[in-house]
Amino acid sequence: MDIQVILLGALVGALATLIMDLDSLVGYRMGYAGSPPRTGFHLIGRWFGYLLRGKLTHKTILATPALPHEVPLGVVVHYAIGMILGSLYFSLLLTFSISPTLITALVFGLATTVFTWFILHPSWGYGCLGANAKGMRLTYFSVFNHITYGFGLFLWSYFLYPR
Repeated sequence: MDIQVILLGALVGALATLIMDLDSLVGYRMGYAGSPPRTGFHLIGRWFGYLLRGKLTHKTILATPALPHEVPLGVVVHYAIGMILGSLYFSLLLTFSISPTLITALVFGLATTVFTWFILHPSWGYGCLGANAKGMRLTYFSVFNHITYGFGLFLWSYFLYPR
């Protein structure tokens, strides 16, 4: 593996995560993107903090007591995941000898929704695909966010990927 490609993927993944977060915030403010207050950094930090303590699932993450510093922990974990996925995207591009395109980036972004639907949502007590999250539209919110992440991968790849 080319370490420069992996590092570039991590940078692009972090920037794509930023695009996703900004778009999610704008969408929330405009009232069409879902329920970010019930899926934000604080809950990512809470989930990861309890995961480090051995608690894998929650009846509902909203009812689980808050942890100190869960928001900064959530930010770090969220961006670390974005960086890891960005590196994975670039590793796949390198493996198959293809350049980043809008289609590959959007498909990859959409594919990452699988982690949210089948790992994060169930462990938060929302069930597969967020089926138990009454009125929260988590399935659609995840698709929206992860397609935006894919668009961010394409955007930053366009500017930063060597041709």
